[in-house]
Amino acid sequence: ITSPPSTTQTDGSFEIRGIGPGRFTFTPSVPASTKGWILRSAKVGERDLLDDILELGPGIDIRNITVTFSDVPTELSGSLQTGEGQPATDYYIVALPADRALWRPKTRRILSTRPASDGRFVFTNPPAGQYVIVAHTDLDPLDLADMTFLDQIAPAGARVMVGEGQKVVQDLRIR
Repeated sequence: ITSPPSTTQTDGSFEIRGIGPGRFTFTPSVPASTKGWILRSAKVGERDLLDDILELGPGIDIRNITVTFSDVPTELSGSLQTGEGQPATDYYIVALPADRALWRPKTRRILSTRPASDGRFVFTNPPAGQYVIVAHTDLDPLDLADMTFLDQIAPAGARVMVGEGQKVVQDLRIR
């Protein structure tokens, strides 16, 4: 369900009214004229609403959401090679949060890509945090929402920390 849009005031405040009870995702956006800006977080205290479902109902009033955008891209990249040092292309690269509490269907933090013909792979603008990256031979997109599958592949992954606005390189080698 799409909620009524809101307009941000000149002081940065916004208000959304007329939402019925239910479970929602909070997804702020910027006008197309602000090309290059990336949504980074929407926090209430330490809780990032971009990583959670927002439950609304009678008596629930959420205030003081801090929405952060950035114009500095974040990147996690690397190359996938065989044990002999040749580019490996017949794989999927999966990046998932090291913190299992952030695993959930349709999260912005569980990512997959295929390496290019030279073995290079890139995840553009992943949220800052610690990730496990894994090369896997077969991947159905539905696997990324299957916690049992993620539990099986995560131990084989390499851990990497991605800071806000950083470009991090983590190469992988198939054994």
